[in-house]
Amino acid sequence: MSDVQFDRLFRVQKQKKVGYIDDTGRIRIPIIYDAGGAFYEGLADVRKGKKNLFIDTGGHIAFEYQYLTAGIFREGLCSVLGSVSGEQRYGYVDRLGHLRIPLKFELAGTFSG
Repeated sequence: MSDVQFDRLFRVQKQKKVGYIDDTGRIRIPIIYDAGGAFYEGLADVRKGKKNLFIDTGGHIAFEYQYLTAGIFREGLCSVLGSVSGEQRYGYVDRLGHLRIPLKFELAGTFSG
């Protein structure tokens, strides 16, 4: 089963694991993840066991995160949902996983333009 292509890699699933192939069908990132999203700006959100990670198009770990959810990268930032004083709030991380805009918003979207 294949999925949408972004950054010239296709997400594929085999035996309930996710990996990525190129447009020739060659496996570029091993089919080892429990879940995986599409690549945006060279990074994809994946889950392996209890670890939430962003990987690059070479399959290398860009960073691990502990947030409840993460969005997609646009203009170098990605929205994340975390807990602050018992309340869920959104903020934004950069491509290294550093929190650049604090967790203080009730709603957050992707940057554009």
